[in-house]
Amino acid sequence: MNFITDNLATIILGAVLAGLAVLAILKLIKDKKKGASCASCGSCSSCEGCSLNKTEKKD
Repeated sequence: MNFITDNLATIILGAVLAGLAVLAILKLIKDKKKGASCASCGSCSSCEGCSLNKTEKKD
């Protein structure tokens, strides 16, 4: 019990950071399922699968 009280701030901060990491991963998964992400191709201008390049041109 003494360990928990001595390290409470570190435990809380670690839990908050772990929660933020989980939220970031869930957001990436959600964006990937929507097709709204460029999967580390390095340059969206050269990525055929990137949603940023899927805009329709009206000529």
